[in-house]
Parts: sequence; structure tokens; C-alpha cells
Amino acid sequence: MKTMTALEAKNNFGRFLDATQREPVMVTKNNRAVAALISVSDIEVLAKAFLSASEISVKTSAELVSSLMRQAEVDERIAKSRADRDAGRF
Repeated sequence: MKTMTALEAKNNFGRFLDATQREPVMVTKNNRAVAALISVSDIEVLAKAFLSASEISVKTSAELVSSLMRQAEVDERIAKSRADRDAGRF
């Protein structure tokens, strides 16, 4: 994954956007990873992997991102609940 500082991304925004068409780009600030940018086509690939066809067909790219984020949150809660159950915490 390509990495750019926030300053590089700001000063070379066109190059930053072009880079996301080839691979995700991690953005760092003060030597910490703070964000990542991926292309719309990458979002569509992720959506196909994690969402049903009916969820995908009627959504804009922004809505797909929201749906993917919600799905990730649900998956995380399920995993935590299963771990609690397995540890005897109800």
C-alpha cells in the first residue's frame, strides 16, 4: 500500500487521487496512520464481497460505504458477543 503524508496529499491532490486508482493510499500525520483512500471501483469490489446483491443495486457509492461500515460494526459486535458467550459472560 502506498503511503503519503497529509501534507503531500494536500500539496499533490491530483497525484494523490490518481494513486488511489492503482492501489489504496494510506495517509499519515505526525508519523501516525490517520486515513486511507480507496477508489470507487475498490468500494464496489468490497461491497460485492460483503453485501447482498439487493443492497448493492440501489445504492450510490456513498451509501455503499455507509453499508460497509455498518456491516463491519455488526460483525464486530457479533464477534464480541460470541467471545463473551464462550468466556461465560452473558
